[in-house]
Amino acid sequence: MLKLSNFIFFVFILISGNVYAQSKLVFENSRQNEKEVVEQGDYIIILYKGYLGQLAEQKSHVAKISETSLIFRTSKSQDLIDDDINVRLQDVLGYKKLWKYELIARPVITLGTTIGSYFYFDSDHFNSTEQLIYTSLVSIGTSLALNWIFDDDIENKMSDGWTYKLMP
Repeated sequence: MLKLSNFIFFVFILISGNVYAQSKLVFENSRQNEKEVVEQGDYIIILYKGYLGQLAEQKSHVAKISETSLIFRTSKSQDLIDDDINVRLQDVLGYKKLWKYELIARPVITLGTTIGSYFYFDSDHFNSTEQLIYTSLVSIGTSLALNWIFDDDIENKMSDGWTYKLMP
């Protein structure tokens, strides 16, 4: 009887390990011959049909990929599971994989150019009002340029022939 219970315990461990195995979501378009892999931790923006049929967008890091859904963590705490956003894969209408470090790069570049331009315009040629105006213009220009570089428009839509499949 002891051997049977050990066998059942071993099978249970194998099954539970298989359930929590990390998966990859592969989006592919056979018409354009393109393929993109989304893994846990990737930063994506996704367009999906919400619970009431409305269009919704989620821009975040992927916390988990299950057989039926993508899970996005909205809180920093591991304990607050209720804050997670579940997006069913069948509701996905489009996606775009973003640069992982975009959240850090935008404010660092903007702050760096703003502070740099402040000290650049700090000379005998400009009074404090001119210095403030030029620094503000550089900051606004940098912000507009970063919005253009890190474009959030969803390019890959399911209606354009994109499909997905789950890979172990």
